[in-house]
Amino acid sequence: SIVENPLGLRVLFIRDTMVREMYEVMSEEWIGIVSRGVTRAVAREVSEFTGLKALDVTNERFWKGSFSLMLYLEDGSRVRLGDLGDGVQLYIAFRILSEYLNPDIVLWDDVESRMNPATLVRVAEGLAELVERGKQVVVTTHSIEAARLLASVAGDAGIVKLQLRDGVLTAQQLSLDDVEKMLSLGVDVRV
Repeated sequence: SIVENPLGLRVLFIRDTMVREMYEVMSEEWIGIVSRGVTRAVAREVSEFTGLKALDVTNERFWKGSFSLMLYLEDGSRVRLGDLGDGVQLYIAFRILSEYLNPDIVLWDDVESRMNPATLVRVAEGLAELVERGKQVVVTTHSIEAARLLASVAGDAGIVKLQLRDGVLTAQQLSLDDVEKMLSLGVDVRV
């Protein structure tokens, strides 16, 4: 969801359990989203890593007057986004909302949750694009592999290890090289 704060910064908060809320925002803002051409660009991206030949994302009547977001395919058929994998659904919502809402900051909790490797790579590339455009991106993960992937795609990304011990939260800044060295020595960076 998008959050306004006292500083006037637009913050997009993403969590794997928020897909339904993200779809509701997209439905409410559908005319503006489509008018910016966001849906076609996202459909092309999804085609690249899913094998589906998608031309567009549409919002169509589905069941008893309700609307559903669909991938419109080259052959004229449609696939309901709710029938796609959780990671692909989250990716589509992330890409559409980040392009449409143009947030200053993106916060993504447990970025690897429900993601297959191909989708996580696309998420990393999308986040790196936002950083290149001057956006602040903060992600959380418990996965060393996801942290390494994200840091390698977004060249100047930093890894911050947070640790709570005896009620005291500490932060340690690590580079991707630091993490690689620790792993080569058999050290679990998370501990």
